[in-house]
Amino acid sequence: MENQINMGDQNPQQVDQNPMSQPVITPGGKGINYWMISTILLAGVVIFLLVYSYNKLKSQTYTEKTNLILQPSPTASVVEQPEETPSASPAAGKVYKNNPFGVSIRYPLGWLGPEVYEAKDGFYFEVGTDVVYPYGTDRAERKYEKKNSYYITVQYGRKPPETPIEEYKKNQPWLEQYLPLLTMRDGETKTYEGIVFTRVRQSNKNNFKGVEYTVSLSPIDFHREVLLVNDNYDTFRIEGSPKNVEVINEAEWKTAFQVVDEANLNTFREVVNSISF
Repeated sequence: MENQINMGDQNPQQVDQNPMSQPVITPGGKGINYWMISTILLAGVVIFLLVYSYNKLKSQTYTEKTNLILQPSPTASVVEQPEETPSASPAAGKVYKNNPFGVSIRYPLGWLGPEVYEAKDGFYFEVGTDVVYPYGTDRAERKYEKKNSYYITVQYGRKPPETPIEEYKKNQPWLEQYLPLLTMRDGETKTYEGIVFTRVRQSNKNNFKGVEYTVSLSPIDFHREVLLVNDNYDTFRIEGSPKNVEVINEAEWKTAFQVVDEANLNTFREVVNSISF
C-alpha cells in the first residue's frame, strides 16, 4: 500500500519547490501566495524530521542508559548449544543453559539466535523471529526484513560480593530509574525524560521481587519488560520488543505496536516463567 509507513525504515516525502510556478502578483490583486504556502509546507516537513530524529536518538540513548553495565570476562567462557526439548508450549521448544551463572532459558522453536554476550558479572541473551545481531551492534547497522517481528532479550547482572550495595547502585545508575516500579500500583505510570513507564502487574520469582511494565516513547517505540531483583541487587531484566512494525496510520502508531505486543504476550510470559536459576 502506498500510504504504509515502516517505522524501522521511514523515508518522509520531500516537498519540491518550483520557482517557475509562483503566481504573478499584480498591483492591488489578491492572488494566492504559493511561495508562502510551499515554504510553510517545507518548514513542516523539516520540523517533523527534526522531532522524529530527536525521538529516535532518545530511544537509542534510553537503551544505552538502561542496559546493564557488564564488565568483559577476562577468559573465554563455554556456553552450551541450545537443545531441542519436546513440549506443547510455544515458548518451550529449545533451552539455553548458562553453566557459569546456573541459568537456563526456554524459547520457541523456529526463532533465530540465541546471541549471547557473557561477562564476569552477568550475561546478555537475545532471540527473535528475524535476524539476531551480536551484542553491541550499532542500531543503524541492524536491518530487519520481516514485518512485525518480535525479539526477547534477557539481561542478568550479579553484584560482585566484594562491592558494597551503595557503590554497586552508583555503578548501575539505571537501577534508580527502575526500582520505583516495584512499589507502584498496577496501571500507574511514571515519565522519565519523555519515556512513559506503565506498571502492569507484580511478577515475583523465587527470592526475586519482580514487576511487569510497558515502556512507550512516541512515536517510535512500545515494548514490554519484566524486572527481577533480589536483596543482593542481582537483577534480571527481560524485554519483549516489536521490531519493523508496519504502521498504516501514523496517528495510530502505538496501536500497531500494541497489536504485535499482544500477539506475542503469552510467549513473552512463558519465556519469563521458564527462566530457572
